[in-house]
Amino acid sequence: MPALPVLRDLRPVSEERLATEFAAIGGIAGLVRAVFVEGDEAAEGLFALALVPATPFMNGPGGHTGRANMVVGVTAPKSEFARLMEPLAGIARSFRITEAYVDRCMRESADAHAGVMRAGETLRQSSETIVRAWHARSKRYDIMSEKYADGIRGVERLYDPDTDEVYEFKNGFHDRYRLNPNGYKLPRLRPLPPDSHALWTKAPLNGPRHLM
Repeated sequence: MPALPVLRDLRPVSEERLATEFAAIGGIAGLVRAVFVEGDEAAEGLFALALVPATPFMNGPGGHTGRANMVVGVTAPKSEFARLMEPLAGIARSFRITEAYVDRCMRESADAHAGVMRAGETLRQSSETIVRAWHARSKRYDIMSEKYADGIRGVERLYDPDTDEVYEFKNGFHDRYRLNPNGYKLPRLRPLPPDSHALWTKAPLNGPRHLM
């Protein structure tokens, strides 16, 4: 298989424990929403994963570590994730794990992989869990995701209260702007309210272009 992509500067937005049969062998399963950098672009993803302990905690170095035995996720560029999440989950749902693959995995690590497979139809269940979690997500996590992505990209957002248009600028612009707002084409810009879901999830316009 091709190498997995490298997800840099990964920042978890939310984490949720999942109840599955996998817990019966001492593992845990969860759903993680995160923003990160892939290549040179801010991206977002939802990941369902199952973990098993590899080395128990024995009050010494190297203890209390684990191994991911199953990871199913969907990712996309940050600005496109909301639109592409369900089609991508549908693609994940369409894959099938062959009996030969299951047999090989169980021979290599019988206990751990048997736990994953006992959960049944792993890819289908995981993709359906991802979709359900997306629809049930909290608005505050949407806002947190946008703020984390701004931090990764080094930008800040301002909005015009007269029009509710949102504009994006490089970090530090607002410090200069507020010294002389009347010197700009849009003199009433201000930071977004911290809890305004409508403004934080609105596609921002190119700020410098609209100030010229």
